[in-house]
Amino acid sequence: PLAAGFPYRRYKALHLQHHRDEHLTDPFEDPESYFWCENDATAMPAWMHGRFAVNNSLLGRLTIGPALTLIGFTKTETRRLRANETGVRQAWALHLIGLLPLTAILIWAGLPLWVYGLGVIYPAISLTSLRSFAEHQAAEHVGARTAVVEAHPFFGLLYLNNNLHIVHHASPTTPWHRLPALYRDRKQQYLAANGHTLFHGYSEIAKRFGLHVKNPVAHPIMHRSDGAKGASWK
Repeated sequence: PLAAGFPYRRYKALHLQHHRDEHLTDPFEDPESYFWCENDATAMPAWMHGRFAVNNSLLGRLTIGPALTLIGFTKTETRRLRANETGVRQAWALHLIGLLPLTAILIWAGLPLWVYGLGVIYPAISLTSLRSFAEHQAAEHVGARTAVVEAHPFFGLLYLNNNLHIVHHASPTTPWHRLPALYRDRKQQYLAANGHTLFHGYSEIAKRFGLHVKNPVAHPIMHRSDGAKGASWK
């Protein structure tokens, strides 16, 4: 487990939940959403709201984003462990077993654990945050919630072509190396489905949102009628 903070089985379970496209960007139902429900966003102290606003700029997502991700993930997983949700304790037990040889290798190599954390784990999450920054947005129509980034082949390989994100969501079982051909063959259909939400590379995203907030903290469309999980959106 080279990205030591995330048990593989937990990541898999949460990512499969994320693929319920009808819930994309929902602050409660989509585990990969960066939005908060309006009630929670309004109740936040100003400093906390500001922190999440900064996280919605690209520079913020790359710098403080990994820390917020690790903190939030740890909090929610701790609650699940205490509640003994199905499969959670097993996933963490296997993860901890997997960390033993990794830790032994680092000690043998003379690499301090804090150096590995700051030099490998944190930058890895930051790189993932670059890919996911513009993947989803708030929209009434489900298809328009998923974007496409026509990136340089280097980033396509680095991200296993998940930059063609609407293709990944439309055909989640398609092998990653077939996604570009599928996109080329059906480009106009995909762009019509997602409302032509297209970015021409990560440089465009950096120019537009490097220092500017892309999304508000509170979800701009979904507002729970009573603030409780399970309530209908209006």
